[in-house]
Amino acid sequence: MEEPWELTTLKAYEAAGGKTVVYVGERHENIETLGGPLDVGQTASRKFQIRLHSKFALAQRVAIPTWLYCSDDLTVWKLK
Repeated sequence: MEEPWELTTLKAYEAAGGKTVVYVGERHENIETLGGPLDVGQTASRKFQIRLHSKFALAQRVAIPTWLYCSDDLTVWKLK
């Protein structure tokens, strides 16, 4: 099975020397609250979220307007 496209993209970004990720969407800890499959959020897969959390540290969180029943925010992540 292929890995999710956003995980492939994150890995390529890391390999190219990327140090900062700006992510807009629901975060890993909020996926269960969305009512969908536990492996997939509206914006990114759990695999992407796990990699993001393991390789990068949350540096900033910004509240943004969201659609009803969504738990998106804007987050800035710095390479650990």
